[in-house]
Amino acid sequence: MTLPALPEATRHSLRTDLRRVVQEHITASRAVEVLGDPEAWSFHGIGERTCTTLNWRTPEGWHVEVLVSFKQEGQAWYGPWGSAATFRQDGHQLNQENTNDLALVLENCAHQVHGTRARRDGETWRGWYGEADNE
Repeated sequence: MTLPALPEATRHSLRTDLRRVVQEHITASRAVEVLGDPEAWSFHGIGERTCTTLNWRTPEGWHVEVLVSFKQEGQAWYGPWGSAATFRQDGHQLNQENTNDLALVLENCAHQVHGTRARRDGETWRGWYGEADNE
């Protein structure tokens, strides 16, 4: 399966609707297809950055949290950037995505959750941290 090209972090006018830009990245990835819609979110500013957190709770009880940010560079916003973590219901971390283009981070989160759901009985995948008895 070939996926369409994902949008990248880029420069945006200070007048740009950043919520629309984030929504475009969410839509371009498979996040909604795999995870559903994120919980309600809004932006907050911190100095020359504006940030938000996207959260999902899966039917399995996993928590997917994606930190989203734009950085102001002169008269423009640059972004969106994302970093993410996925946790099991017992708090153990399943996956981590370092800072990258938001759509890529979302796509990787969706891929991880989809792949985990597709795991078949008897498959011998390396256990995640906290899954093995000796961890």
